[in-house]
Amino acid sequence: MIPSALDGNALIQYLDTAGDGSGTINANTDISGAADDYYIQAPVGRKYTIHRLSVVGADAAGPTAGGYLGAAALTNGITLEKQSAASATLIDFTPAPIKTLVQWGLMGEGSDLQLGKEFRFRINFVELFGSPVVLYGGEKLVATLHDDFTAQTDLFHYFLATGLNQSDV
Repeated sequence: MIPSALDGNALIQYLDTAGDGSGTINANTDISGAADDYYIQAPVGRKYTIHRLSVVGADAAGPTAGGYLGAAALTNGITLEKQSAASATLIDFTPAPIKTLVQWGLMGEGSDLQLGKEFRFRINFVELFGSPVVLYGGEKLVATLHDDFTAQTDLFHYFLATGLNQSDV
């Protein structure tokens, strides 16, 4: 039998600063001094099969042309990687850091970018790459941020992973 979210194996978790759902989830903060990771990490003995990653943010002013929501383009940008337990890059999903909202949409088929006072970007890994991102115990999906997001997203900025949480036996 193929496991599904209907079997009670649903994985719905924000990427956060602790990787297990217990850390900070809102990236609407000043991270310009030192980079910070927002991530999801599969515990030992578990396998996370991530089908979709949603990125949402909001700014009262709405998007600016060529910017990241209510302000100019990001200085350093956002990277997205699958990493080993030792933080070595296994897959780099963003060979160039995301500095503008439009760059989220450049990830190709399987991505969906909606703009307004909020933006919502969804990447469907199965449609885009032909398979979900599979994290085995200790591995993680990491969004690295290194900018001041308080000017860009004055309301909120979240990353949400959805898929399956299974035993790695």
